[in-house]
Amino acid sequence: MLAKNYKAKKDLSYLGPDALRAPKPPVPRVLVLRWSELGKSPHIVRLLNFLAQQGFDTQYVAVEAGKRPMSLAESVEFLSLCREDASNCSKVVTLLRAALNFRRVVGRWHPDLIYVIDSWTVPVILLAGAGKPHRLARTLVYHTFDWLEPNLHLWIHRWYERHFCLIADLCVNVDRSRARLMQTLYGLERMPLWVPNFPLREELPPPRDESLRSALLGNGGRILVVCASVASPARLHRELIEAFTLLPDEYVLLTFRGSGKYALECQTLARSPRLAGRITMLDPVPYWELGRYLACADIGVVLNDWRQSSGYWMANSGRLADYLAASVPVVTSDVPNLEALVYKWNLGSCCNPYEPGAIAEAIRRVVEGPPGLTERRQLVRRAFQDELHFERRGRLLASEIIRLWRERCFR
Repeated sequence: MLAKNYKAKKDLSYLGPDALRAPKPPVPRVLVLRWSELGKSPHIVRLLNFLAQQGFDTQYVAVEAGKRPMSLAESVEFLSLCREDASNCSKVVTLLRAALNFRRVVGRWHPDLIYVIDSWTVPVILLAGAGKPHRLARTLVYHTFDWLEPNLHLWIHRWYERHFCLIADLCVNVDRSRARLMQTLYGLERMPLWVPNFPLREELPPPRDESLRSALLGNGGRILVVCASVASPARLHRELIEAFTLLPDEYVLLTFRGSGKYALECQTLARSPRLAGRITMLDPVPYWELGRYLACADIGVVLNDWRQSSGYWMANSGRLADYLAASVPVVTSDVPNLEALVYKWNLGSCCNPYEPGAIAEAIRRVVEGPPGLTERRQLVRRAFQDELHFERRGRLLASEIIRLWRERCFR
């Protein structure tokens, strides 16, 4: 008995300090796959940073080549499946090459869970797994940020998305409405988990650059309205610019140039004498630079032409995220999901996006009505910190990943 006790207490210090530490608990190895690169996808960067924040061993794999975003957590490995010259290849060649390269990545990294983002990515994993993607990993998660509306997309896209949803261990969508419709349309036994596109709670509002704000306001400006979208019919820029003909001269607008005939018409309208230089249209900027302009804003605008798509009618919180992080009150389209958020949390006002007069009235209501801009900014910040942050629903996603990992890896 003494000998046994002595052996159990044997001095191991000669092996070094690490020998005396408890072994680190295992964590799931999560391989995230998406077609597009990350440069214009802050919502994907937030998701990856959250997965890293939860302690998951995370690697991001994109089909398209692209640079690593500065805001991406250092612990997240980053890999592109195709070289920069992949744009010279046909879509079929790119797809086949991506599937082959992805299979090699899986063979080297041995993930516990493959996390597929958006329907355009699904063919890669289906080809890589020869139609049976569970051969690549024990657990599959499908997370969609887009909306494949019936009759607007080719049937083949909806077919392979439905197929993958049925074989995935977990489906994730961006809001409850879409999740419920997805369950009905695809015949899923379980409603997808819904996780809104809110910012991470740890994101701090960017500092306001007063010199930049002063330059944007010009000589007579006092209220800066920002629409953080490029000029397009889907974002109803013409109606927004016309609304400024109905606002006092102290209201000025900052937005971004688009391409094509519509965008040129918007620029011509913005230069008209009746607007007298009150509209600034800049070239699109990288996401990290956009924060500088949002920090200068008094009002943020989110307008969608919901007649084009039911996805716009079910507008989710994605385009609100940047305004929330910057503590900027908003004026949005009067669609149900946005109205529910804006009025429940006192984020601003909603209006008919097709009526310039209604847009102008909503902007003045937020600026000039009670409780005032300063208090409104505080309300937006409070709502973000208390409830409208990614972690609120993201914790459910992390719990599901842990549950699935334990079921598959330790059974």
